[in-house]
Amino acid sequence: MALSLTIILSLMLSTVESARIHAIMSFEKESAQLALESVLAEYNIPLYERYGLFAVDGNRDYLTEDILKYAERNETQGIFAFEASQAYIAETVLLSDMDYMPMEKEIVQYMKVKKGEDLISSLSNQNNQTELSKIQSSKKDLNKKIDEYAEAAQLESEQNNGEIITDNEADNAESVKDPRKSLMDILKEGILKLILPEGTAVSQKSLKETVNQTKEEKICHGISDFNQTQQVTNFLQSMDFSQNMVQAATDQLNGLIVNEYILEHFKRAVASDEICKSQTTQLQYEIEYIICGHSDDRDNLLDIANRIILIRTALNTAYLMSDAEKVSQVHTLAASLSAIFPFMEPVVYMLIMAAWGYAESIVDVRSLLAGSRVPLMKNRMTWNLSLTALMDGKLNETGQDSEGMDYGDYLRILLFVTKRKIKYERMENLIQANIRLEEGFKDFTMHRCYYALTCYFEFYSETLFGAYTGNQRRYVNNEQWAECY
Repeated sequence: MALSLTIILSLMLSTVESARIHAIMSFEKESAQLALESVLAEYNIPLYERYGLFAVDGNRDYLTEDILKYAERNETQGIFAFEASQAYIAETVLLSDMDYMPMEKEIVQYMKVKKGEDLISSLSNQNNQTELSKIQSSKKDLNKKIDEYAEAAQLESEQNNGEIITDNEADNAESVKDPRKSLMDILKEGILKLILPEGTAVSQKSLKETVNQTKEEKICHGISDFNQTQQVTNFLQSMDFSQNMVQAATDQLNGLIVNEYILEHFKRAVASDEICKSQTTQLQYEIEYIICGHSDDRDNLLDIANRIILIRTALNTAYLMSDAEKVSQVHTLAASLSAIFPFMEPVVYMLIMAAWGYAESIVDVRSLLAGSRVPLMKNRMTWNLSLTALMDGKLNETGQDSEGMDYGDYLRILLFVTKRKIKYERMENLIQANIRLEEGFKDFTMHRCYYALTCYFEFYSETLFGAYTGNQRRYVNNEQWAECY
């Protein structure tokens, strides 16, 4: 009976010990979970308040020790007592990992919570693609006509006693003002001086340090000589708005939501009510930087102005060629300017058209920067600049349309054709630079902002029935746990 009771008692105590250990392991797993959740709750406050992004600030020195301390606070006593002895961070996921998928996920969730389902219904890829199709079609048609007329004029000039006539030689009538020359004289003052509203100064801020050393893009230069057909065509070809470019740049709905996030959380040249004007930022023209990528505010504003002028030039010139009255005016002027070399008239006609459309675009951009709207497609009522005013070198007109697209809408178009990865890299640069301006965050870096953590924990628990466990006086249990936002 003694032997039987010993066996039975051993079985009962082993069962109790096994149940106790499994309960302790459950508590240890819960302790690991709570420790990581507690650390994730210590997200970077300025990063969330300014940009709605959750991330553990790994810039502090004792992150692992903090995790262990939270695990120790969840230790239990009594029969289910255990001790958290060590913690190791096994793996981290940054906001920029996996091609910025964590950052995109947080932005999309944040915007859906903030804006609700109305945000989804208000966004449409089709609208953007329609606008871009009109721009690309206008650019292509204008380029084609300029090339055709220039080639025909060149061929005829070569047949004229073998003499090759340049575009400059078409400007022969001293009694007739050439609007191209008037515009070129005006452009010597610089585009920024022409487009900025009166009393507005260009920001001189510059981005000194960046997370990502992305290749700085070339500035989109405007046209300085409207006698050179090649310079006009090069300007029109400097940006691609084709469907292939659009499909490569945007990721359908998420891409559109991220664009709206950028428009709401970053500053621009024209003030927006959504942007907190009291916030200190490294750059003044932040959205312009995301699109253009230059370190200086001045370069970004100049680049964005030329890009919008490019869009407007293609569309404005397309309207000019559809207006019979304006076509007649330009034909008459071109005939007068090319009286000596009549075969140059078609080229002069197209270049005057491009110059007039370009000058109207300068007026349009000035209106946008003043807070007005500009229709995507012009008509006789919304056209601002007369040919006579251009010939006299006067670009003082400013549109006051209440309908059409504002400056933010044109930025939205340009964001739509900006490559996805470039947008995230430049957003990351701006976020890091701006958070460093906050008190106590001068060493902040985005490359130590953790979206997810995986930790290994080592727990100890004492044996309850030492007589039946031999020399082993405590159990060691390793737990792995992962948490993310």
